Amino acid sequence: MSQKRKRYLIDPTVQWAVARRVALHWVGFFAVLLAVNSLVGMLLSVPEKSMSEIAIVAVRSQTPLVFVMLLILPIFLRDTIRLSNKFAGPMYRLRIGLNSLAEGKQQGVMKFRTSDFWQDVAERFNSVRERMESLDARNRELERENRNLREQLEAATDTVTL
Repeated sequence: MSQKRKRYLIDPTVQWAVARRVALHWVGFFAVLLAVNSLVGMLLSVPEKSMSEIAIVAVRSQTPLVFVMLLILPIFLRDTIRLSNKFAGPMYRLRIGLNSLAEGKQQGVMKFRTSDFWQDVAERFNSVRERMESLDARNRELERENRNLREQLEAATDTVTL
C-alpha cells in the first residue's frame, strides 16, 4: 500500500523536534569545520603577516564552505522530515485507531504504507481489535441470554404467585 502522503508533517511536535536536533548537529558540525579549517589556514600562512591579517584571510577563504553548508541544510532537514514520516505516520494512525476503540467506535483493519516502520504494530493492533470485536459480540450474546432468563424467571414467578 504505497500511497502519496497528503500532509508534509504528520506529527509536527515530534517531527520538528527531530528536525531541530538534526539542525543542532549540523550547526555544531559546521562550527567545528569552520574552526578547524580556519586554524589550518592560519597555521599554513606566511609568517610575515600579522595575526589579524592571517585571521581575515582564513575567514574569507571559508566563504565557499559557508555557501555549500547553507545550501545543504534544507536538504538535510527535508530528508529528516521525510524519514520521520515513516514512524510518525504509523503512530498517528495508531493513536486514531486507539481513540476509536476507546470510544467504542468501529475501527477498520489498520494498514501502514509498505515503506513505513513498525508494520508489526499494525498486525498486533488488528489482532487486539479482532479480539475486542469477538469479546463484544460474546458480551452482547450473554446479555441477551441473561435478559431472556430474567424474563423467564419473572414469568415463572408471576405464575407461582397467582
